[in-house]
Amino acid sequence: MADGTEKPIEDVKVGDLVLATEPETGVTTAKQVLTLIRHAGPHIMVDLTLSDGTVLNATDGHPIWDATTKTFTKAIDVPVGDKVLTAAGGTATITTKYVHGQDLTAYNLEIEGIHTYYAGNTPILVHNTCTTSQKILSDPKSLKGLTPKQIDDLARNAGYEILPGKATASNPATRYYSPGTKQAVGFRVLPEGVAGQPGIKGSAYLRYFGGPLDGQRVKLGAP
Repeated sequence: MADGTEKPIEDVKVGDLVLATEPETGVTTAKQVLTLIRHAGPHIMVDLTLSDGTVLNATDGHPIWDATTKTFTKAIDVPVGDKVLTAAGGTATITTKYVHGQDLTAYNLEIEGIHTYYAGNTPILVHNTCTTSQKILSDPKSLKGLTPKQIDDLARNAGYEILPGKATASNPATRYYSPGTKQAVGFRVLPEGVAGQPGIKGSAYLRYFGGPLDGQRVKLGAP
């Protein structure tokens, strides 16, 4: 945490402050937790033993800052012998790597701004995988257990504007989350928009994000 204390990731709350580091500059600041993300089910897990004897348990695809190559690297691809960045400002060496399958609930944090945080018994720098929001929002099953506020935070962090309204899905590619439920967002994701761009539709409006139409709202006909 930003105050130097440690907390199990499942106990972290939205609004908590954690340490986040821009690895290329070394600048470390306190950043707010936007969302706690949960994925229950079978996972490929990677246990990385560090030179001080502690073990980091991570899902295979979770990016870890490899201080040897100076890149974010998937946990399963980090070589034994490479160094990782610790919250104390030093490095630790990966001495062993064990890959195995496990049925569990995996957690991730969505962090404002820098999108990094420290995890593990010897906290090391990991990325909060900023594509997580869009990936989760594309799969309604991943939203189970999240509150409407948490899903709204996911949507905003993925670049969406939350618009009021209720409609039905007009085609199989449309993702729709009904307001007032635990799967609530209150908008539909249109992966290709109406002009070949990603966008979102809420009520009778679509707002584009990215590309030449970024930020524009287009009035649409009823689905």
